[in-house]
Amino acid sequence: MVLLDIDLEKVFTADPHSPKTSNQLLFDYTINNLTEPDEVISAFWFHGTRTVADNHFPDGILTLNRSFAAVIRMLADAAPSSQVRMRLSDWEKSGVSDRMFMERHGNSIHWGPYASLIREAQLNNEVTGHRNYTKLSELVEDVCNAYMRQYVSEIKAHYSAILKPN
Repeated sequence: MVLLDIDLEKVFTADPHSPKTSNQLLFDYTINNLTEPDEVISAFWFHGTRTVADNHFPDGILTLNRSFAAVIRMLADAAPSSQVRMRLSDWEKSGVSDRMFMERHGNSIHWGPYASLIREAQLNNEVTGHRNYTKLSELVEDVCNAYMRQYVSEIKAHYSAILKPN
């Protein structure tokens, strides 16, 4: 309510010679007009992704370095053919020959897990500028891109069709 009730003209003209930036003035105004917050006892985080419909994340949201095997198994199990299934299953042991995959998988700064505290940040990606992980996760895209390069066969459309936003 404080944010909705701000009279910006009043805030910025109260002290026109203030050396504070507009961001600092707005911050100070907001802090001065908020009451003490209630104690936070729980929070819901929104992890936008695309997965098989019956995946309820029994192990929780895993970091990238811990989720690779599960993602490869999910893709292999849902493969469009036995040949794709076999090739993807082999990658569970050998890894994926994709530069972006190796960068993300090899560098702990990318491991996450990442989520949004504000659900609308996930649901309005075109406005917030965040990547829309409900289209396809980066890991799945990396696997599909590597498959295309190695086998000259497109599988991304298959997984976009069968994996569901979650």
